Amino acid sequence: MKCPGHIESHDLPFLLENALAREANIWKVPVFQNLTVKAQLKYLQCIAISCLVLAAETNEDEVIPSVQTLAVQSRCKHSPAEILRMERIILDKLQWDLYTETPMDFLNIFHAMVMSSWPHLPPRLPQRNPSLHVALLTKQLQHCMACHQLVQFKGSTLVLVIITLELERQTPGWFVVTTDLLKKAQVNSTELMHCQELVDLELMSLQVPNAVNIFYPISQAEQGHPKARLPCQPLLNGRVPNKGG
Repeated sequence: MKCPGHIESHDLPFLLENALAREANIWKVPVFQNLTVKAQLKYLQCIAISCLVLAAETNEDEVIPSVQTLAVQSRCKHSPAEILRMERIILDKLQWDLYTETPMDFLNIFHAMVMSSWPHLPPRLPQRNPSLHVALLTKQLQHCMACHQLVQFKGSTLVLVIITLELERQTPGWFVVTTDLLKKAQVNSTELMHCQELVDLELMSLQVPNAVNIFYPISQAEQGHPKARLPCQPLLNGRVPNKGG
């Protein structure tokens, strides 16, 4: 789905319905039992360039550079022919279906719904600018998508949680707004609360300038390593934050 820019309010229910239906058809909870990468290291750059080309051809209306130009500018060691061959492999793996609903699609739709249904909100937004507000939410979304504990949730659920948490901070009338969004998104309330706890904790590291993240392999955390913790738990001044105080 292309970034819609300005969306007409009467199109929003239709866009959301289609996005939710498509997400439901393709969504699978990620399994991390086998973390090995099947692609050989020498092909990773070729895969990355091929995915970039496919994404640009799918989502961009503007004229994009040729494969040869992209290969030269990215200093890719593979020839244009190899990149095109990799494109075909990727397309076969994806069954030639490049259209999928991403969390960013849901962010655009949900944010447009809030702005169109609740016109009194923009003055309460950062710098009173909806576009800058979307940029802020996008930063939060990207941060959360880097947390492996949050990939267990659908993109629609993750985005809805981020927006509702932001509304709680920005407006006293947040409950009515978020209730309206929940009805339209048809998100399970138990799943939403679980996601909200993790997102709230994860976003703390964006708000605290002296947060320190120490990396340990996930396997060590799962095996009970005394110093290893699962992600989404930033250290604040040397201690794990406690939501209760």
